[in-house]
Amino acid sequence: MATDILIKKRRNDICKLLKEKNILSISELSAILNISKITIRRDLDYLAEEKKIIKTYGGAIIQNTKDYEPPYMIRSLKMIEQKKAIGKFAASLIPENSLIFIDVGTTLLELAKNLPPDKNISVITNWIPIAQELGKKNFSNLLLLGGKVNCREMSIIGNYSLQFLDNFNIEICFIGVSGITIDHGLTDYILEEIEIKKQMIRKAKKRIILADHKKFNQLGPIKICDLSDIDTIVTSEGLEDDIKQKYIDSGIEIIVAAADNK
Repeated sequence: MATDILIKKRRNDICKLLKEKNILSISELSAILNISKITIRRDLDYLAEEKKIIKTYGGAIIQNTKDYEPPYMIRSLKMIEQKKAIGKFAASLIPENSLIFIDVGTTLLELAKNLPPDKNISVITNWIPIAQELGKKNFSNLLLLGGKVNCREMSIIGNYSLQFLDNFNIEICFIGVSGITIDHGLTDYILEEIEIKKQMIRKAKKRIILADHKKFNQLGPIKICDLSDIDTIVTSEGLEDDIKQKYIDSGIEIIVAAADNK
């Protein structure tokens, strides 16, 4: 009985640590809890079967995925300064005479807000709020995809959108995600939007992800692509150095956009 209590406490401790850190390796858990790696592996196997964690290569991530994402109007109220910094920096990465794609997302909207109307840039988007924002600036080179409207997100989706995108050679695609992990790559929630993200990642010459630092080591329900399929992640201040280094070691360029008030 005493042994069962100790095992239960140890497994609860593992879950608590993963909730704090989001992701930990077997070696890290072994060192923190002063328990053998073999025991940690057994505990992770058990917790994975109970669907409390997700095992990764050499470690685990907490099982905190959701089946839905809050509407964009709610998301737009979170991490405001960080999103502004990311959007402003991302706009500086676009050369003259470029055809770019801007994806769905509140961080992507900040990119649109920072595009100067007098710069020779052509924009394709599948998000109505971005088209509205650029329309306010009388942005002349703007293409809004046709297709089915997801009224909850105000995004354009469907086969017609995918077929339309086949006509263009995209210089840079800017993509939004809900989660980024080493083992599972990029993830998100809405399947029809993910199909468009996938197509843009395949077609664009340069693939840039815009995501605040809280998206790292988070896991959405549907995979977009592997980390090896993208070039750069522009993120916000607050990303821990050890987490940042793991992604750099995986071959990804990580750019941290500083907020204006720093």
